[in-house]
Amino acid sequence: MEFNPLTKLLHDAVDSIPDYGFINNPEQRRKALHNKIDAVENMLTAGSFKGALEKLKHDIKPTIEKWLKDYTTETPLQLTKQQILHLIDQIFWRINLQTK
Repeated sequence: MEFNPLTKLLHDAVDSIPDYGFINNPEQRRKALHNKIDAVENMLTAGSFKGALEKLKHDIKPTIEKWLKDYTTETPLQLTKQQILHLIDQIFWRINLQTK
């Protein structure tokens, strides 16, 4: 079984979001985010780096911005909204480097 460490980081970040970090429906929104990340993983596996970049930039990042509140964390294992957005930017940068 293989996994991409970049998408694993995103999955872990989504799992770290406390329920109160979502504007509503935390279980449904968390599952939807995981599905979006799975789509990025499939694109990366297929070598569609441009598609993965587009999905991150135009789907996942705006969705995180809309669906999450600016919340405070209760443990060091939880990531804030801003930390997750920064992680998405870093993953975007790493994938973009692979396309050059």
